[in-house]
Amino acid sequence: MIADFNQTSGAVLRRYFDAASRLRYQKSPSGQTFEETDYDLLSRPIQQVRWAGTPHSAAATVTTAWSYDLRGRLTMEDTGAGGKRWYSYFPTGEVSQVIQNATNTSADDNAVWTTYTIGPLGRLVEIDKHRNDIASNCSTRNEVVDTTTLQYDTPYAGQESDRYAPPNSGVLAGRLTAMMGSAATMAFGYDSFGRRVL
Repeated sequence: MIADFNQTSGAVLRRYFDAASRLRYQKSPSGQTFEETDYDLLSRPIQQVRWAGTPHSAAATVTTAWSYDLRGRLTMEDTGAGGKRWYSYFPTGEVSQVIQNATNTSADDNAVWTTYTIGPLGRLVEIDKHRNDIASNCSTRNEVVDTTTLQYDTPYAGQESDRYAPPNSGVLAGRLTAMMGSAATMAFGYDSFGRRVL
């Protein structure tokens, strides 16, 4: 049991664990809501169910689910009312694409998806966010892409000297120095210990 600091009446949040020390049920201080977490054989969470009373006594109010591939990577996340996300990966393990849609496709009008580009050093260098823009008369559909480019190792250009790192420190090597998008650009600076300060 743990205290719920949002309550002023001294109510507690109750948690119930299984024999493998995994959280299975969580009871709200009101006693009216239970949250159940189910796991697969590898102890990965595969489903989380919110009940409006004692578990399995009535229909679930909200269900969240997860699926994994054979390498243990998340492939699908279903947040119930929030929709589904589908994940694809590069052979090297990095996420290559995320689709937010009822099905694992970007072909229909409702799809929103993000693609990632990995550079030769294994670093993320570009993020492309896609959506479909439908004309008001529904006659045409245009794919809209918002691109963000990531820069490493060198300071963002066009600024005063040594603004983003102490002179001759070399701290920018291997570090993210800028993110450049269609709406804005963010540049990052570091001190001599490599801590981000700007």
